[in-house]
Amino acid sequence: MKDIQRVEAKGLKIAVIILTFMGLLGLVVSQIANSAAILIDGVFSIISAATTLIAIKVSSLLTKENEKYPFGYAGYEPLYVLLRSFLLIITVLLALLDSISKIITYFTTGNIPQVNAKIFMIYVVFIALMYVVLNMHYGKYCKLTHGKSELLLAEKFNAKANSMLMLGVGGSFLIIGLLKYTPLKFLVPISDSIIVFFIAVMVIIDTSKLFIKTISILGGKGIEVEEKKELLNNIKGKVSNEIDIINLRVQKKAKTAYVVVDVDLKDPNVERTKIKNACKTIKDIIKDKYEINHTFISFI
Repeated sequence: MKDIQRVEAKGLKIAVIILTFMGLLGLVVSQIANSAAILIDGVFSIISAATTLIAIKVSSLLTKENEKYPFGYAGYEPLYVLLRSFLLIITVLLALLDSISKIITYFTTGNIPQVNAKIFMIYVVFIALMYVVLNMHYGKYCKLTHGKSELLLAEKFNAKANSMLMLGVGGSFLIIGLLKYTPLKFLVPISDSIIVFFIAVMVIIDTSKLFIKTISILGGKGIEVEEKKELLNNIKGKVSNEIDIINLRVQKKAKTAYVVVDVDLKDPNVERTKIKNACKTIKDIIKDKYEINHTFISFI
């Protein structure tokens, strides 16, 4: 596990540098291009860089235990996700309100600052390529962990999704620009605000789902039924017939799993060696499934 944490930390530190550069670039270019869409992308990158630093710290604490935290600091990982989701929702909500304000201003006054289309498109293509680079970077470090780092896998997915999103933004901008040759040409001046509006709505919906899911995890929600059934059948198939697995309870906080296995001895006189072997088998199966885990075997 320490090797995975070391690889995670190195990969994420490099990503922080890239994200910080992208964020600062977005803040500067948004002012030059007069684009709220670019501004929201820059702020998103800055938030990602800042929260990634928190993720590095949280990752390093997962397996550390002490008197105050007898089961480690696993609870801080979903709190990190909660914080990141909250910051993103607030940022995008402000962008949504700003876009609505500009659209209303345009329809009431007919006057609104224009976006520099050339700078906008150059930025979109460049940032999309930067996200591709980030995706490749995360992919490289995922391979070093043999795909066992959920954090790197999640960031890899996000980078890929963001590259597609930026290209979508660029495509949308071009399509809206073509409206000047149609009866809908009056929408062209607010094309940037329209794009921000729809992106903000989508991001708020998706991030809110993650926010709610994280709250349910902190509230004690267990794993999905299918995942539990698969693990239970795996355990039952490998332990001695003299030992009956009554129940299995699993709560997972990001990478850390808390597992309680209720066991019944069919024969009260079963050999102690068989009991020890069964306990070892159960713990090995759980460790294969959840590398960081706290497993408790309860004999009914």
